[in-house]
Amino acid sequence: MTLKITDLMFKILSKILTQTLETLAPVTKVLIVTALFSISYTPLALGKIKHSGILQLGFIAADNETSFLNGGAGRFIHDDNGVNLTQAFINVTGDITDSISAQVIANHSQNPESRTGITQALLKYKPIPTSRYNFQYKLGIFYPAMSFENVDLGWTSPFTYTNSAINSWIGEEIRINGFEAKLNRPGKRFGSYHSFASTFGLYKGNDPTGTLLAWRGFALHDKQTQLGEKIYFVNFPSIQIPPLDKQDDYVDVFREIDGKVGYYIGGHWDYRRKSKFRYYYYDNRADPLAVNGGQYSWHTEFHSLSWQYRPAKGWRIIAQYLNGKTEMGPKAVYLDYRAFFLLVGYKYQQHRFTTRYDKFGTANKNNLLPYDDSDSDGQALTLTWRYSISKQFQVGAELVKVESTQDNRLQLSQSTKINQDQAMVIFQYRF
Repeated sequence: MTLKITDLMFKILSKILTQTLETLAPVTKVLIVTALFSISYTPLALGKIKHSGILQLGFIAADNETSFLNGGAGRFIHDDNGVNLTQAFINVTGDITDSISAQVIANHSQNPESRTGITQALLKYKPIPTSRYNFQYKLGIFYPAMSFENVDLGWTSPFTYTNSAINSWIGEEIRINGFEAKLNRPGKRFGSYHSFASTFGLYKGNDPTGTLLAWRGFALHDKQTQLGEKIYFVNFPSIQIPPLDKQDDYVDVFREIDGKVGYYIGGHWDYRRKSKFRYYYYDNRADPLAVNGGQYSWHTEFHSLSWQYRPAKGWRIIAQYLNGKTEMGPKAVYLDYRAFFLLVGYKYQQHRFTTRYDKFGTANKNNLLPYDDSDSDGQALTLTWRYSISKQFQVGAELVKVESTQDNRLQLSQSTKINQDQAMVIFQYRF
């Protein structure tokens, strides 16, 4: 019975893969096929294949502000009331050897349309340590481990149903399509309470990163861009005027445009698993003058600082700060962006209560095109309750209130400032 279920899963994944590969660059295709082949056909993997996932149904009460996914200037992905399949994904892993494993995550989304695709596909290599230090390697498509927020299955959050502004953007426009090396110094091997790690990654295919921040600003949601998926934003009049008219009103997130390799570095510190700190610097090294098929190459870089603290049993405090800049064309668009959130959570028996405050914005740094206004600002408050009925079933409720200002809304004859509310009742099944 298990073998039949596994065969069915791979038939579904194969169909998803075939549709996804048609839109991807050659190097991305090779990485995904390698990961799937390793799970499916390696003799040593037989009997070691595992699958898990989440199905999540939401009863949503949204305001009438049109979502950015539907060509509006709203900060949410939902813009009507009703029932929505808010999460649906399967995570398949397989051990190839004692040191090498493979992972593929396929995700289904209903926003802005019904679509199924791959969000991550990678190989992991963790050799047996020969000293007090140890190394880990990744090859494929994956998220950098910048935050303490999205640490649950499938890069979801165990605290809220709606991600912070920072990690909503990471889920949209950031995905490593390449290689990562990590060096760990476990404190217990050195008789210390302090553990350290350093990370270095190389990647391609994130050239349009920054597009959404420039013309939409930060948003709040739980959507993860699938490989080959395009994310639309408002077709503002300003991007229909030269030189911005070469830009389509969507971002093809994982497009490789200029052939250059980007990189990131990171550092982790862990004190007795009570206080943890992470720093990352990301630079896609893109050529802002390169443009191909309606997509500019945006030179985007940022610093990320994350902290997690457990002051007492059941309590958790998480904070993250992001600061960066992005440039497109001959400084046709050039802006700074920054975002911050503070999350306080408390878990009591099967209940988890979470409060999160977000602050975010973008700042236009040039006056070359005064008709294209990129300034935005906003803040949000999220209140979430989650109750675990069992290991498989969970019910919860969430309220998100967002206040945002965006100058380019004037181009749509709208007020630059809008207030939005979103309430959800969630039923979740884990398998």
